[in-house]
Amino acid sequence: GDANAINLSDGNGLHIVSSTQLDNRMMDVTFSTGALPFTATVRIVVPNGYAANSQRYPVLYLLHGGGGDHTQWTDLGAEQDTANTPVILIQPDGGKGSWYADALVPGADGLPLWETYITTQLIPWVDAHLRTQNSRSARAIAGLSMGGYATMSYAARHPDLFVSASAFSGAVDTSGPIVANWIGVSPIIDVRLPYSIFGPYPADTALRQAHNPTNLAANLRGMHLAFYYGNGNAGPLDNVSNPLLNVVGMF
Repeated sequence: GDANAINLSDGNGLHIVSSTQLDNRMMDVTFSTGALPFTATVRIVVPNGYAANSQRYPVLYLLHGGGGDHTQWTDLGAEQDTANTPVILIQPDGGKGSWYADALVPGADGLPLWETYITTQLIPWVDAHLRTQNSRSARAIAGLSMGGYATMSYAARHPDLFVSASAFSGAVDTSGPIVANWIGVSPIIDVRLPYSIFGPYPADTALRQAHNPTNLAANLRGMHLAFYYGNGNAGPLDNVSNPLLNVVGMF
């Protein structure tokens, strides 16, 4: 299978704990790293024909939403939608309520440094172990909800890494009290202390704003940007006979 051609070896601060080939194109790799007090799984999807040629491919990083994991974008159809697209998909686990940030306050299990792991270890590992076009011009990022926030935060904080950033229902302004406190309570889903990401509100303001995409918007200049939002009501392209649509749209 094409996923067989992935070079599975340690490097860039990452140690491979296990790997599982799921189908011809898709593999899950579980890493341990000094940046995280626990293992983290990444789903890698290579293009059709990856094993049979030597060409290099652009990479799309897909960040899941709150409560999700590395399987979420597969469930949303990412693998099928790229069946004939020459692109590598990287779907990292980012913690269920982490906001993809380096936590300020350790939990009982230690201090997870999600941003450090993804931007300084995972991305270099991918470029060293897969046939990527290792350049900013061939590296894109997209995310859902909490992952949409992280997409724009990473792109704004590391504009040298990404040429394109797309947020789907992303919380791209964290300056207000509602989102600030939503971030505050999010670690509970990971069985961590509330307000352990940026600290207690409003004392967290400086650190939170240093990650706020809206504050850092000038850094996004020149990137391809996309923002998608919905109000929960069925649109002209929706199947209005499906009563779930308006319920699902509330979340």
